[in-house]
Amino acid sequence: MIALAGARGKLAEASFFLELLRRLENNQPVTTDSLDNEATYTSRRPCFNACYSVLEHLERQGKRSLRSIGTRESKPCEAELKGDVAALCAQNPDLYATDHDAGSRGTYGLRHLTVHHEVVDGRHQEQTHGGLGTARLGTTRLGAATHSRRLYVDHPFSQARLWIVPRMTEHAQELEELVTHWENRIASLDTPSAATHLRT
Repeated sequence: MIALAGARGKLAEASFFLELLRRLENNQPVTTDSLDNEATYTSRRPCFNACYSVLEHLERQGKRSLRSIGTRESKPCEAELKGDVAALCAQNPDLYATDHDAGSRGTYGLRHLTVHHEVVDGRHQEQTHGGLGTARLGTTRLGAATHSRRLYVDHPFSQARLWIVPRMTEHAQELEELVTHWENRIASLDTPSAATHLRT
């Protein structure tokens, strides 16, 4: 059994919803509903909550795995794992600030808002690039215009636009690195234990 299978599963779930958001940005709607509604549905609970669940599964399964190893080195690792999860949450207050944190910041992170307080609306911005260029000798020529779309939510602290896809892509990478780090740590602690068991 893989020690952190649940965390890996939640990471795959978050990646799935992130891919849906990418498709929406690339003009591939999932339903006949409005684009903003689809962005809201996909980012609101599924994507934000799946990312948070990665951390919950990582901490709980990691702790269980470390306890099952039962070596002298595994006990201090439990506190280190808990600290790593707390540190990643603290580094991403726009996503994870909670009731406890809100006093100093005056608001909640996106995940906490969407689950406990209000709908965080997803919206889109259309952009047109090119279309009118300048030819030699200062004459004007028409060029091929390209259109792009970006999905955003209001940043919970500043109300500036927070571009969902790049923000969640960056965070998914952080989660991937943390899960991989702890898979490797747990495996390195478990290997000597398995070798000792084989010798007896």
